[in-house]
Amino acid sequence: MNVQAFLALAATHPYFDLPMALQWTGMDRRSLLMQLTRWTKAGYLFTLRRGLHTVAEPFRKHPHSAPELANAIYSPSYLSLEWALSHYGLIPEAVPVFTSVTARVTRTFENVLGRFEYRHIQQCLFTGFSRRELLGADIYMAQPEKALLDYLYFSSGEWSAERHGEMRWQNLDMLRIGKLLETAAAYPDRVRRAMEGIRKIKAEEKGIRI
Repeated sequence: MNVQAFLALAATHPYFDLPMALQWTGMDRRSLLMQLTRWTKAGYLFTLRRGLHTVAEPFRKHPHSAPELANAIYSPSYLSLEWALSHYGLIPEAVPVFTSVTARVTRTFENVLGRFEYRHIQQCLFTGFSRRELLGADIYMAQPEKALLDYLYFSSGEWSAERHGEMRWQNLDMLRIGKLLETAAAYPDRVRRAMEGIRKIKAEEKGIRI
């Protein structure tokens, strides 16, 4: 199969692996691997991680969705932590790193689309995320309350009022207190203590003492 015919197939998919490419081409494994290496060196393809590839932007019908690829690069996982907090507007800073949570071991991958970090969490805490549409793709992402709790969980030490102030939390009205309390019940005590600091800030914004 020539590169034009392969790109016509592969460019309609956000990513592909070797079994998919073998099915498309009917080639033997060794020959296909050699072709994929040549096409990557020529700039038609690039590698997301070992064994996972995608068609380079100029040859695609639609632009890449990095959040969608974050789910695929290391699966199962969901976007959370700093990236999700920034997406929801809970922190003011833009976050260039795609931060995710997984029940697998902690890993980091870098490719032409950026840096993708995955933090290990216990299986019992691998919840609180949902599938949502973002940038034209369906992705798995933590709900706002879960993204916050994940961040507090992976941040070592106690959370003082000064530390909360340095975060410049904002848009806390989007947090559902009932959902926050329900989800926090499974986390260690230090996370629940940190969450209480968030509740106080949220209440103070409304002029309520708790």
